Amino acid sequence: MKTFYSIITGVLLLLGVHSSLYAQQEIYFPIGLTYNNTYWWRGVEINGKGSGVLWPKIGAEFSGVTLYVTAGLNQDYGMATESADIKAAKSYHEFDYGIEYARGAGAISSTIGVKYTHYPFYDAAGATVDPSFIEAYAIVSASYFVIPVLELYYDYFVEETDAETPVNEDVYAKLTLFKEIVHADTFTVKTGAWVAYYNNAYLDKKGWSDAGLTFVTSYEHNGVTFFSAINYARSLSKDFYLEYDFDGNGKASTLKNHLWADVGVSTRL
Repeated sequence: MKTFYSIITGVLLLLGVHSSLYAQQEIYFPIGLTYNNTYWWRGVEINGKGSGVLWPKIGAEFSGVTLYVTAGLNQDYGMATESADIKAAKSYHEFDYGIEYARGAGAISSTIGVKYTHYPFYDAAGATVDPSFIEAYAIVSASYFVIPVLELYYDYFVEETDAETPVNEDVYAKLTLFKEIVHADTFTVKTGAWVAYYNNAYLDKKGWSDAGLTFVTSYEHNGVTFFSAINYARSLSKDFYLEYDFDGNGKASTLKNHLWADVGVSTRL
């Protein structure tokens, strides 16, 4: 508990001091919309097999500090017809409220931030435990022949699942290596490979959660960026395997391999 609040306090103090020093800087408003045809999250398809999610995002940015709000809207909510299915799909809607600070120095770029991931409708399908959590994170990358990106996340859940489950011991670490294939004036193509480790004490899961490959394109036109990605991942440790009925015959098989696509558009006003 003390460790978590020390992290939060340190990040907020840093962001507060930085923003006060640059209070007169021009403010920008980043906005974006992304669609993932699978909600991939730390080794699992979190909303179920092939359940997509739409991500509208808006923020305010000044001198490297960004305040943002993101909504994760479950695709199944708009497609379900049965009352029970609608309630279940609604419970997966999430809202993220965050603040972060990004900085670049030479070939090195870094971001630190804090966000609150909120599931306001978690009880729509009868759930009794609020899965919302607060997350502190740091991301560091370097621009070389190969582009390494290291991501670290520390999560604090607002409610325990039971008396034995800690709410403040979830740590996720991910290392990705990117390589640019095409870098034109407004068009880029890059590939990447990643591996990640997850200590999910909240759900009592631990191990090498996932590894995967990604192929990303990006195109900019008049200040608007269009991007897409094709991704493959494999759940590594058995704690992150899902059981899925592929044939609909009532016999579940282990789901280890995952393939999905992302598309999106963003700009800054």
